[in-house]
Amino acid sequence: LSPNPTLPPARSAYSQRKNKAKRSAGLHFAAFPWKLPGVDVTIRLTPRSTLAGIPPMSTNTSRYETHYTVADYELWEGDWELWDGIAVSMSPSPTPLHQFIATSLAAEIRHELRRQSDRCRCLVVTETDWHIGKQSVLRPDVSVLCSGMPLQHIDYAPTLIAEVLSPSTQHKDRTAKRDLYAQQQVDFYLIVDPETRSVEVLHLQEGTYVRLPTDENNCARLALHEECVIRLHLPDIFPPLEGSSPATSS
Repeated sequence: LSPNPTLPPARSAYSQRKNKAKRSAGLHFAAFPWKLPGVDVTIRLTPRSTLAGIPPMSTNTSRYETHYTVADYELWEGDWELWDGIAVSMSPSPTPLHQFIATSLAAEIRHELRRQSDRCRCLVVTETDWHIGKQSVLRPDVSVLCSGMPLQHIDYAPTLIAEVLSPSTQHKDRTAKRDLYAQQQVDFYLIVDPETRSVEVLHLQEGTYVRLPTDENNCARLALHEECVIRLHLPDIFPPLEGSSPATSS
């Protein structure tokens, strides 16, 4: 069987047949990306109970597990992340609300960065691949970079990362990603919850994230470095509630 590189591997007819055959045994075959076009589909045998979330970074993989590298990742089509050699699908696509909040936050940060002195070299990007070593590629919703503009992908730890929660990602955003960002020394991690219209602002202190308070106007002060201190009015990143006027920054 030679898969069509334009189709998501999990939708192949072969994987669907295997899916059905093994369902009664409590196992689920998930077809993951192939290493090179034209080779047989790679089948990963995984307990069904683990498929809803991301495989934990510390999980011991079985002999059926296939590990991929960044070089493999660059050949794939579709939306994927690579976690310690494990391919993770990023479907379904983000909702309009998710994208509204992410772009609004990026615009708010960009506005604040432009108010800084010329010595502030930080810039903000959205949905840009961050390569971590040879076996991990993540795509944060919003990243603030303070060590220059990357040519093709982010190749160093961002100073700030923001993730907008969704039902399919909120667990890994609060656990696995939080731990990984701390390990990679990302100074600030913002966890945005669209349902509660809240933002958890975390600052890395001695290897652990500590929640920062906001002021009486619900503004967060973030010292990206000595020459770059931004102040975010967090309510502005959410769409106005019905019957209310848009919030204005003080």
